[in-house]
Amino acid sequence: MAAPDPAHSNGTRGMPAQISFREVTKRYGKTTALDKVSIDVSGPGVVALLGPNGAGKTTFLKLLNRLSFPSSGEITVNGLSIDKNAAKVLGMMASQVDETRFHPYLSGREILRFVASLRGINGDAIEKRIEEVSSRTGISPFLDNLYGTYSSGMKQKFANASALVPDSPIISFDEPTANLDPAGVVEFRSIIEDLKAREKLVLISSHILSEVRSFGNRILIINAGRIVFDSSRDALEKYLSIRLESTPESLPEKIKGVSEVQANGDVLILKPKDGVSNSTVISELLKSGLKIREVSEVESLEKAYISRVSNEK
Repeated sequence: MAAPDPAHSNGTRGMPAQISFREVTKRYGKTTALDKVSIDVSGPGVVALLGPNGAGKTTFLKLLNRLSFPSSGEITVNGLSIDKNAAKVLGMMASQVDETRFHPYLSGREILRFVASLRGINGDAIEKRIEEVSSRTGISPFLDNLYGTYSSGMKQKFANASALVPDSPIISFDEPTANLDPAGVVEFRSIIEDLKAREKLVLISSHILSEVRSFGNRILIINAGRIVFDSSRDALEKYLSIRLESTPESLPEKIKGVSEVQANGDVLILKPKDGVSNSTVISELLKSGLKIREVSEVESLEKAYISRVSNEK
């Protein structure tokens, strides 16, 4: 029997996957992990959830995958309530959430066979799918080793691989590169590009800005259980960070070619106007008498993250 196509079996072929949170709150005792979150997420593409540890990223993904239950509010996937249509909705999704763990005395192959069978993949299709996924994630040489013998990096790769087995329309990863070496990170980025090309809706949580910028078509910053920033990657703007030799007594009232200036001690954050090169801005600063020690580019993502996360408690 061939493996079922999750998109086809759940009536989503040709339709963009869509997730909706409506006033969703999750409390653990007196702690509010998610606070009245309302948001729509649709695919294909990659939605990156950025935030510090404890911000609510993992809770968001757990609620979506029904690994936890909201204290209030509603979650729908493709118009279906996850509470009222759990089996059908979960059939559309696969996940690697919160340090996915498996039985230490089973081999990697045995575990992936079990995962595949749970998702309705049977017979020869199981072995074919296992070979495809293990080859893609770099775990093939270790498939017949016991899971308990895997290194932390290999366990991370294996957890990511388990989320790919069902070939679902919606896939979520929670800190998927946390234990990977640089080569593993590059390999995972290639996997994400492949999922994009195959028009999946992918959700990835991370607290690493460079990863979020690399992965996400859409970026959400979560802090203190709330979504405090929502932007497409294409909408992120470039700024110049200028470190001066010393804190200036005063700044020019206007800097030619610059539309926005923020000063913090000996650091200036400047937004060049459209079509104005960095070298032109630097030249104008030097003409005004400022002595420059260091120049670097900064995206508005960094600015957004620092301002939202430092101010939201």
